[in-house]
Amino acid sequence: MAQTFLNLAQGVTGTLPTSNYVQGGITNAQTFRLSSSFTGSANPIASNWEEVDTDSYGQIGSNVSQSSGIFSFSATGIYLINWNHVATLNGDDRQVFSAINVTTNNSSYDIASEVRNFIQQTSSSGAMSTGGCFHQLDVTDTTNIKVRFEVGVLNSNTVTTGDSGYTRTSVQFIRLGDT
Repeated sequence: MAQTFLNLAQGVTGTLPTSNYVQGGITNAQTFRLSSSFTGSANPIASNWEEVDTDSYGQIGSNVSQSSGIFSFSATGIYLINWNHVATLNGDDRQVFSAINVTTNNSSYDIASEVRNFIQQTSSSGAMSTGGCFHQLDVTDTTNIKVRFEVGVLNSNTVTTGDSGYTRTSVQFIRLGDT
């Protein structure tokens, strides 16, 4: 069977339109992590956040900032938020809950995305649980639309792990394009 090829350039004149996403690409990509661990639940996780600064971290732009666990945006757009929660315990926890919370009025927060895991100790050492969720957020108002992160545990000894030398519990913000 002979193959037939189509010459798409034949007979085309002028300039073909392209998308802003192709022309401009991603204009913001940042990752924040917990620099140290904490025990129990937190809503919001208000301290020990840092932007990643190790292992040839590559940042694009600086549209996202953080203060007391509240993440704000300096530019409108559609953002992909990837949340990763790592917990450990020397024991069992039937429910390790973590969530992305969003406000559109700079006041009340709703759960936009959540993940629930459990920890079951199967040996004499501690056990670990990792869970992640994501949310695609349309930031149309940089004053009122903000994000924070929540962790809830049933066993008050469950530890959310963080480290300043490498990334464990973390959040990634990627600006995909204009709103």
